[in-house]
Amino acid sequence: MVGQDYYARTGHDTVCPDGQAGTGRLMGFLDRFRAGASPSATAPTSALPILTFHAVRETYPFTADDGTTIWASGYTLLDDATGTYVKLHEQHLDNPHCLLCRVAGTSHRRDALQDERFAPGSPVTLRPEPTNPYDRNAVGVWDDSGTLQIGFVPAEHSERIAADMRSGSQLGGVMMREFRRAENGPRVGLHMLIVPAGSLRMEIESDDEDEDEYEDEEEDRTR
Repeated sequence: MVGQDYYARTGHDTVCPDGQAGTGRLMGFLDRFRAGASPSATAPTSALPILTFHAVRETYPFTADDGTTIWASGYTLLDDATGTYVKLHEQHLDNPHCLLCRVAGTSHRRDALQDERFAPGSPVTLRPEPTNPYDRNAVGVWDDSGTLQIGFVPAEHSERIAADMRSGSQLGGVMMREFRRAENGPRVGLHMLIVPAGSLRMEIESDDEDEDEYEDEEEDRTR
């Protein structure tokens, strides 16, 4: 496999692939961690941990439950122990504060859903909503600048994430995968990876050599 490194400081700097395998270019992507915490509460960059994940970048079609064809595109995490795809319903991430999940409520924000600020690889801000009249554990998902909301952490995970943030954990995220009704059609959904404050390092691997090995997993890894 040919590797590329993708660094996304969840609130700090970013190194993204520049087209050369194993190399990257430094970008001033983020200047501080944005997870609803005040700047004074943010840990110094030198004290932040580095979280490393392995992933493949890919685009593939699959058949949805309603029989329609959906195109998925973006980053798919790999299980470090087995080398297989990490699935939403079966994930064993080493850090208990890390979570791969869908973004809920995007159908109510159709314009935001098409915004490039939520393209795969983009950092996002998590913002607790303790006064939300429908769910005091609601956690909003916003763009990096905190000016555009795309949706929420799913209800099945929001209690845990909200509790982590109330206890002082600084959490942010990065968009991992987008879904479209056609290969170049409008977005209809998003997956994100929630991570603690720090430097997220994704080693991007080419899966061309293993395409046959994984082809039977295409639909299952979206669930």
